Amino acid sequence: MWAPWALLGTLGLLTVGAAILSVATTGPLPTSAARIPVPVAPFTGFGGYTWYGDPTSINASWTVPTIISRGPAASAATWIGAQGRSTATFVQVGTLEVRLASGDRRYEAFWSDGPLDFHAQHIRDVVPGDAMETAMRQTPQGWDLDIDDVTQNWTRTVSTHYRTGVFVTQGEWVQEDPAPTLNAAHDVRYPVTTVVRFDDMRVDGDTPNLTYDDAQALSGFGGVYLVPTVYSHGHFSLPPAEGAARQYLADAARYDTLVTGVDVAVVTSPKPLTVAERGHQVARVVAAIKVFNGDLTRQTWPAAAQADITRLVQADTTTIDEYAALEAARFKVSAAASQNFRLHAVAFQMDVEAARAALGLPPL
Repeated sequence: MWAPWALLGTLGLLTVGAAILSVATTGPLPTSAARIPVPVAPFTGFGGYTWYGDPTSINASWTVPTIISRGPAASAATWIGAQGRSTATFVQVGTLEVRLASGDRRYEAFWSDGPLDFHAQHIRDVVPGDAMETAMRQTPQGWDLDIDDVTQNWTRTVSTHYRTGVFVTQGEWVQEDPAPTLNAAHDVRYPVTTVVRFDDMRVDGDTPNLTYDDAQALSGFGGVYLVPTVYSHGHFSLPPAEGAARQYLADAARYDTLVTGVDVAVVTSPKPLTVAERGHQVARVVAAIKVFNGDLTRQTWPAAAQADITRLVQADTTTIDEYAALEAARFKVSAAASQNFRLHAVAFQMDVEAARAALGLPPL
């Protein structure tokens, strides 16, 4: 779920920043005490596991998932990747599963990196059900990306010289709902597919040590929600969410879509927003929070999760009050308010994670 304090930074300071789509730990307070810290968060259209370290090689295998739903154009992607502290420091290789507007289906092997703005580069067509093996390794010249179609008996290697000598800080095994652009309010529609399963996962030649804290659920635009299983011995799957877990993800996705539209409007504005314009955006955020709180309070939750859901609603109510105070101060932020926002952001994240854990969901 999108952190409601994220937008306070751009609204309070008349600056723009990266689009914030989900909850993550708030970073350290900036050097200027009057600045509100803006959380850094992943997009909700990614599901899988992340290994944190300095990987020099990453491996995995999977079966190309089959699109089994009908309907409008939709897209999914299955891949391994390496990423640095900046999202621009990124490289990936995998398969795309696409349903065209015509209803035809297309499956292909692809790769991409930061300088390509994450646009998929075609390698070769594949077939649903094909057994794929992927590997990527860092070289003195950059990264070598291997993809093998074991079923069709072909292998391709792509050598990219991007970010030569720059260390990455995490390895990834991901199922993705791609975004149409870098500044989109929501991803493209996600299709219903056979269950994705990653096998033979390795990092630097060894099976990675991963816990459920390293996992992330995928909230696909259009109502598909995938929750990774507990990682075990180099593999995990991404089956559909069920019951109260799916209900929560659907509520959070509705809220994220509403508030992300505000965030995109702010960060893509060609000039600083006026006080009146900021007030309008605050009203949109507050309306989204009230919708989310209404969903949470009207629905029935498991007894083990009810107290955490109640605390989350209370945290959302605090957010509404802080937005009202910020607007009353005409978006002038004091050092005390900045510190207060930060403390509430951390508490809010803890409430979200507690609610998700009670519902059997990973932290993100």
